[in-house]
Amino acid sequence: MKLISYEAVQRMLGGEEGPSRRTIERMVDRGEFVQPVQVAPRRLMFVQDEVNAWIKQRQRKGTA
Repeated sequence: MKLISYEAVQRMLGGEEGPSRRTIERMVDRGEFVQPVQVAPRRLMFVQDEVNAWIKQRQRKGTA
């Protein structure tokens, strides 16, 4: 299981034109994006395979 940062998620979702960290946080809060894993008291990261699966699912629906 590989963990990735918010910055890595932003790059995966479009780089400079991708969503901001706050937008990703809102998507998580609304249940629209994968849940991060708490790795330290003030550090959240994402499971890379879950982010990849989310992206593939959106591509299949034609919303990516």
